[in-house]
Amino acid sequence: MNNNRPINELFKGTAQYYSKYRPTLPEEIAIYLKKCYNLDGKGVLLDMGCGTGLSTFALAGLFEKAIAFDTDNEMLSEAKRLQPTNFDIEWQLRSDKELTTDEGPYRLAIACRSFNWMDQYTVLQKLHKILEIGGGVALIGDGSFWTGDEPWQKEIKIVIQSFLGQERKAGKSNYAAPTEPYTITLTKNGYEDVQYKTIPVTRVWDVQSIIGYLYSTSFSAKHLYGEKLYAFEEVMKERLISLNNGEDRFIENAEFTIQCGKYL
Repeated sequence: MNNNRPINELFKGTAQYYSKYRPTLPEEIAIYLKKCYNLDGKGVLLDMGCGTGLSTFALAGLFEKAIAFDTDNEMLSEAKRLQPTNFDIEWQLRSDKELTTDEGPYRLAIACRSFNWMDQYTVLQKLHKILEIGGGVALIGDGSFWTGDEPWQKEIKIVIQSFLGQERKAGKSNYAAPTEPYTITLTKNGYEDVQYKTIPVTRVWDVQSIIGYLYSTSFSAKHLYGEKLYAFEEVMKERLISLNNGEDRFIENAEFTIQCGKYL
């Protein structure tokens, strides 16, 4: 594995915050995918860009085995630490570029909060050769505080920009957003019965968990602030509490999206 890939720096130092502060997947995602792909406890799940295993743990019970890979060894260490004993999961340190056409077969391949970092067309073409007939690909996401619509989330973005600049960071570089909806990407790459599903979620945050979440991201990782870290925390706390009339309780109305297609 080429350890010089820039992607390995994207989430530097974020693993402990990721496992503690990133929201888990609602049960409705597993229910939806089970019905969509007729999952019956057999076959193998492939989790691409698994992070600390939140998506792997949410879906592993629908399969005999899960194979989960990530480019960040700290993320995988957290995943191994948190793994339930009743799941058969193989953790792999690699990237989507190292996906081969002689592995598998996989019943379902997923990417949760990670497909935007991948060579998307190449991955989807490779998966054609290693998916079971009737299986497919599910791309799962829930946005971020950077793109959130709540007034306090917009304030968070303003504070981050005042410290790190107007452009959204991706580690030491700037973020490049996807150029098309994933449903289009799936269709262009030969997947059929392409679906777009939304699952509403309501979350409650406080200042501590908000800052913890921010430190789990590539656009607001701790190391990006350098000597300004303490000042960033103090400004963020003051602005959030002031905006919320002194209350340390913040409601988020968000949604998970599932964009998926079948290999037929």
